[in-house]
Amino acid sequence: MEDGGKRYQVGIRSFICPGKKPSTLYLQPSAFDLIPSAFNLQPSPSVQSLTSLPGFPIVLFFNLLTNQENKMTKIIAMAGKGGTGKTTISALLIKYLTEKNLTPVLAVDADSNANLNELLDLKVDMTIGQIRKELKGDMPPNMTRDQFMEMKVHQSLVEATGFDLMAMGQPDGPGCYCAANQHLAMTMDHLAGNYKYIIVDNEAGMEHLSRMNLRVIDHLIVTSDPSARGILTARRISELTGPLKIEVKQKCLIVNRVPEPASPELLAKINEAVTESNLPLGGLIPASNDLVNQELSGKSYLELAADSPVVKKAFEIFDSFIGK
Repeated sequence: MEDGGKRYQVGIRSFICPGKKPSTLYLQPSAFDLIPSAFNLQPSPSVQSLTSLPGFPIVLFFNLLTNQENKMTKIIAMAGKGGTGKTTISALLIKYLTEKNLTPVLAVDADSNANLNELLDLKVDMTIGQIRKELKGDMPPNMTRDQFMEMKVHQSLVEATGFDLMAMGQPDGPGCYCAANQHLAMTMDHLAGNYKYIIVDNEAGMEHLSRMNLRVIDHLIVTSDPSARGILTARRISELTGPLKIEVKQKCLIVNRVPEPASPELLAKINEAVTESNLPLGGLIPASNDLVNQELSGKSYLELAADSPVVKKAFEIFDSFIGK
């Protein structure tokens, strides 16, 4: 709306539809006081400065009263050495959650070699790494760095049915990114409460978890390929949560691309790892031509047939710790 030829832009981080990007409304200054009551929102401190900035485009963010919702958000993190199928399991898990209507879901591709979007047939236009670099430059007028970070993070979300996708992108370049990472942690803290589940497809290390301020993990899935070295590495990775001071409520080992039938030697190594560590066995996912063909054809893993053996086995594993 216009007031004396002046337009006021208010970006509301309302999440009236959870998991969606901010809405943009054009309001007269006299309507500002109506926003919190109309949308049942809690204004940020910057609301107090509304009337002092006439004639300027103002970007404001409102936080829903989601204290109870924050407690309900479940974090599922993937860990494992490269090439063990973390991204494959993440894609299958997104399929599981969306088909079970356990939504909305936020999928975070925290691997610098991001390709979760490819398995979901989605295009990523902006990564968190790019936003962190922008944050080191000059800010738009009348916008703080935390507001800028929050706005750009919402713009980076790739929206799909039942879930949003966020790509972390390349790691930090030269220079100090401590402040940028602090703003990111604050944004993730606000963002988390708008989703029922957050899936983090990680690199082998788990530094991204602390960078995103995810200090409590409900389910840590450690992946391995069907090799003795892979299983040993999985054991070591599961122990990294201690030094990072990350609380893990439940964790399990999923061995991926297992030939059928599994060899006695492989089963013995798995049982040894499970027995000698605090890493229970979640299950074995068989090698699958369905996955290979789906990827070669460029089709989304979300379109895999329900009767595919790999889908049925993955859903059975997920049922054991999510569908209880």
